[in-house]
Amino acid sequence: KGPDGFRKDTLPIVDSLRVRGWNAEVIFYTHEKKAAIYKHVVETADCYVHRIAPGNLKNEEPYFEMLRDLVKKGVVALSHPDAMMKYCAPDALTKLKGTKYGLDDTHAYSTIQEFNECFPKTLANGDRALKCGESSWHVQCLTPCKNACVPFEATVKCTEAKNGRAEERSLSNFMTMCEKFFDGKTMMLDRRFCPRVVEGEVRVLLINKTPVSVVHKKPAGADAHSHTHHTHTHYDPPWKWDDLVQPFLRELPQLNERMGDFPNMPLIWTADFVLGEKCPTSGGDTYHLCEIDCACVGFASQLELSEVLADEIIAMTVEHKCLKKKAVILEVAGGTDKGPDGFRKDTLPIVDSLRVRGWNAEVIFYTHEKKAAIYKHVVETADCYVHRIAPGNLKNEEPYFEMLRDLVKKGVVALSHPDAMMKYCAPDALTKLKGTKYGLDDTHAYSTIQEFNECFPKTLANGDRALKCGESSWHVQCLTPCKNACVPFEATVKCTEAKNGRAEERSLSNFMTMCEKFFDGKTMMLDRRFCPRVVEGEVRVLLINKTPVSVVHKKPAGADAHSHTHHTHTHYDPPWKWDDLVQPFLRELPQLNERMGDFPNMPLIWTADFVLGEKCPTSGGDTYHLCEIDCACVGFASQLELSEVLADEIIAMTVEHKCLKKKAVILEVAGGTDKGPDGFR
Repeated sequence: KGPDGFRKDTLPIVDSLRVRGWNAEVIFYTHEKKAAIYKHVVETADCYVHRIAPGNLKNEEPYFEMLRDLVKKGVVALSHPDAMMKYCAPDALTKLKGTKYGLDDTHAYSTIQEFNECFPKTLANGDRALKCGESSWHVQCLTPCKNACVPFEATVKCTEAKNGRAEERSLSNFMTMCEKFFDGKTMMLDRRFCPRVVEGEVRVLLINKTPVSVVHKKPAGADAHSHTHHTHTHYDPPWKWDDLVQPFLRELPQLNERMGDFPNMPLIWTADFVLGEKCPTSGGDTYHLCEIDCACVGFASQLELSEVLADEIIAMTVEHKCLKKKAVILEVAGGTDKGPDGFRKDTLPIVDSLRVRGWNAEVIFYTHEKKAAIYKHVVETADCYVHRIAPGNLKNEEPYFEMLRDLVKKGVVALSHPDAMMKYCAPDALTKLKGTKYGLDDTHAYSTIQEFNECFPKTLANGDRALKCGESSWHVQCLTPCKNACVPFEATVKCTEAKNGRAEERSLSNFMTMCEKFFDGKTMMLDRRFCPRVVEGEVRVLLINKTPVSVVHKKPAGADAHSHTHHTHTHYDPPWKWDDLVQPFLRELPQLNERMGDFPNMPLIWTADFVLGEKCPTSGGDTYHLCEIDCACVGFASQLELSEVLADEIIAMTVEHKCLKKKAVILEVAGGTDKGPDGFR
């Protein structure tokens, strides 16, 4: 930081952005202000620019957590915290085996056991370069060895890179000394030693995918291991190092893919190379990548780069947020939800409604075999995807959901996000609504038979219960008088199946034994208070994002509400006819979404089912309890006019997620050695 408290290279970025018509704001991050900063950035900025040097923030995880949450809200990451961690990780170089700039015999050890097992074998192949954190050594075996593994009693010469100090020790003694570095947080990198390191390192500085300068960091003295380079360095234009730079640029897609296939390369980063063996045919130099740094690369001695950086900040943000005005609707072939043309009956109306509004829409039938091609096509051509695959039509959903998550990482707007669908539809979703207006506080979800056996006799002691597991559900009544806090296993219970209304009397022990078959490790048993007014049916609210579009009162066909046999003809009311339910529920939506996982969007189209609760003791009006949420793939074939509302919402949600505010937020922390007199970098 300078005297003004900023990093020396911060204000030039701000000025360069402002010249280009963009606003830029520098925010000094603290954990205490995390929530306020998050809210401010989401509401006012298109992107954030990370400019916090390692060590200036003791615990980075809450900060990185905020950055990830910003990305979920559509803020463009420059750079993404996971990308920074992957690119800068000690084991990053091990992922480059088989590439032009990687060394195949590169290893990373996270435990002393791995180090003890592997290092004597790698050392048998020649000199090694070890690095752990800020400590590194050149290790030579001085004892002649023809075995595949250097014996522990062999003599090794260990030269510290930091100060050039050399010592001769037994291999065993050296490896024992190394034990202190394995603290469970850092890794030991083990690479082949490159003798030409005495000629120094070549550092390429890149802004995203564009190399902007190259510097040959030659050692000050004869000993390259001292890491004492000239204080004055000369920055070459990249074209002077074309033999290194041009082939490296061709490798960037593969490099990013191996690091984690992030939407963007880091905003500003360096790649350090050591000289390898001379090429046997051309006699030219070869290079080995020895380190990547993208944590917070400074350019205080090249401030003219702020112009290039500002252009790249704008380009990366616009690329991520620009609109192609196209939606992809994802289906699968087959299934009972299809019409004679092979499409869902409500799919083509969505397509038509989008086209009327000047948007293109494409229906793609997903298969696992075509996953990679579909992913590439959607990333290249569409702004958003619309999920329209009904549960059960795809036997294994995980590869499909994995593709959807990867699409989101690439900036495709999720309608709906797979994690949101899973959270909202999960059996334990209702347990997260305890303490809210529409939740029941005595709601439980059991994932194991042990939990069920321990808890259910206690909840049953408080009155009738409604149990549900998958498609099976029961109304359970205790017929044996019980004043204890726990119903005894020998008590008689009446179990009425919701599916067919069949009632049986059993001992509680017998009923719970029957339930064991439902605990298969995949599903959960939901246990809720039984609401007697379920005999009056359920009230279903259909919503498109946050907008209720219809309400239907699903009354039972007969006197037994547990048969789930509702009238085949249902009447859809406008939401205003159910204002006593709908308006308070809309006020609860932010809290509902927060408890489900605080997703950027509510599901695109979803239903909330309610049962009638006790009459309000003061007003005498109805109360309601939320009993189920469905957002897996809600159909509207009997209300096709809703395609107009849906198309409007698809466009609005996509534009909201991608629209530009023409503002970047630059994140720093106060203090640190990287600041100028003004306090900025």
